[in-house]
Amino acid sequence: MKAIIVSMIVFLFLSGCATNYRSKTTFVTDNEYVSQVEAVAQRRGVDVVWVNPPKQRVQRQEEKK
Repeated sequence: MKAIIVSMIVFLFLSGCATNYRSKTTFVTDNEYVSQVEAVAQRRGVDVVWVNPPKQRVQRQEEKK
């Protein structure tokens, strides 16, 4: 029983450290696609409501210190 508790504590500690990294990419709204869809919708007389706007992955800008 003691081994199970110790192994669970070690597992939780290591899993917490595993997610402590900074990704080199981020997601931003794909404005080009959004504008294309909205232009077509406007010509057809349709209203567009973006619930989950399309995203694209882009490289992060390096932060200068």
